[in-house]
Amino acid sequence: TLFLCAGAVQHATGTRDLRKLGGLSGRMPVTTALWLVAAAAIAGVPFTTGFVAKWLLFDAALEAKQVLVVFVAWAVSMVTVFYFLKATVSVFFGSGAPEIRAAHIHEVAPSMQLGMGVLGALCIVFGVAPQVLMRVVVEPAVRALGFAWPIQMTWFGVVTSSGAVGVTAGAAAVVAGAVLGAAAFGFARAPVRTPVLVFTGGDPLPEDEAPGAVDFTEIAEAAFAPVYALDPDPLYLRIWYGVQAVAASARDLAARVCVEHPVATVIGSAAVLCGGVWLL
Repeated sequence: TLFLCAGAVQHATGTRDLRKLGGLSGRMPVTTALWLVAAAAIAGVPFTTGFVAKWLLFDAALEAKQVLVVFVAWAVSMVTVFYFLKATVSVFFGSGAPEIRAAHIHEVAPSMQLGMGVLGALCIVFGVAPQVLMRVVVEPAVRALGFAWPIQMTWFGVVTSSGAVGVTAGAAAVVAGAVLGAAAFGFARAPVRTPVLVFTGGDPLPEDEAPGAVDFTEIAEAAFAPVYALDPDPLYLRIWYGVQAVAASARDLAARVCVEHPVATVIGSAAVLCGGVWLL
């Protein structure tokens, strides 16, 4: 879902540069909403598929007394929240570069929204009722591999077959995180009576600027400069243009054959259909 949303943003704006993007939530509301759902899922927010996956991992690690696994999973979750929050704010909120603000950007076509929407809906459906996916897909696959299936899961990903200590601790952590998140959101939205200066790197920002997408990632950017120097876009674009050329040629050939040889087209289509039915 996130890859499709990123493709929709690139299709609508013509760029992937986070330093230029911003303020797309008002002009691409459907893409924004689906991005938020998918980002919440990959970060492990409750009522999404990502939460169920992380809940299972935490529960199993707590039951097995694997503290290191719990710590690593928690650290990865925090990093995931950080970089998706940065990407979300940089792309869909704020003001964006002047060329983005002046461009005529609109929501992508319904066909693109449909692909993102189906996957985004599944992120919520299987987050609210994960037992459906477990019983229909996961449990038969595990049993087919010769393993036992001791896990019992109910609505919202609550594991009812394990010890009460791990589940209770996990539930308490989720509730505490939700309360802290709500408090932080309310504090951030509270009206400011006295204007305050915004500082970055010890220096005050001008009034018309704000911390951008790279303000908190410059250290990583400098450390991985040799990797960033490898630009895959030329190869990617050559492959993409080649696929487009092949598709256009196939379309023209098919159109010409259908128009010039309709009888042969019908016979060939019937033969292919019969062959497929026979193979099945």
